[in-house]
Amino acid sequence: MDDNKLKQLLKEQSYKPGKNEWFTPRVMNKLPAKQHSTGWINVVVNIAAVIACIVAWVMMLRYSDHQVITVRDIMYFTGLVGVSGLVAWQVLKGLVLADE
Repeated sequence: MDDNKLKQLLKEQSYKPGKNEWFTPRVMNKLPAKQHSTGWINVVVNIAAVIACIVAWVMMLRYSDHQVITVRDIMYFTGLVGVSGLVAWQVLKGLVLADE
C-alpha cells in the first residue's frame, strides 16, 4: 500500500468529532490569567550588573599596587573576569532572545 492510498483510507475512516459551540469558550475560561510583562526587570538588572562590573574594574585597577602582585590580586582578578564574563553572557543572551 502506498502513502496516498493509506492517507485516503485514514481520511475516510477516521473519527470525526461532533460540533460543540461551547467547546472554545469553555477551554478559554480554564486558561490561566494573562501574565504581565516583566521584561523591564531584566533590563534594569542587566544595567545594574554592567555598572557594578565597570565600577569593580575601575576600583581594582585604580587602587591596586601595580608593583607587587599578591595572591589576593590574582583571586580578585579571576573572580572579576568570571563575573564580568557571566554578566556579558547574560546581557548578550537577553539581546538575542529579545529579537525572537
